[in-house]
Amino acid sequence: MGKRSRAGSTAMAGTVAVPRALPSAEHVVDVHLVWERQVKKLDAMDLGTADEQTFQAVCAQIAHLEDLLLSTPARTLEGAMAQIRRVMTILAQSDLDEREQHGLRLALATLAKLRRA
Repeated sequence: MGKRSRAGSTAMAGTVAVPRALPSAEHVVDVHLVWERQVKKLDAMDLGTADEQTFQAVCAQIAHLEDLLLSTPARTLEGAMAQIRRVMTILAQSDLDEREQHGLRLALATLAKLRRA
């Protein structure tokens, strides 16, 4: 009996095949890292010659990705680090006090050390 036949007869018997092992946390890609990469690509675009509609569309997409990145709880240490990096980038463009920026840099450095430990 081939694999298809066995799977079909198992399903007909009322049982469900269960995967042998779930992926470990090491193999889980936190969606925050995907959003962060997407924001970085959009940020890197040269919009100097773009028309207003294109400029607004890119800005709207960045805002949407930032909303997802910053409002969704991270499932991994790397995801939390992506959140902090984005906050640092946003705040670096504002009038944030150097003390807060320094605090965020220290927090990110600590998370990086903990990740390597």
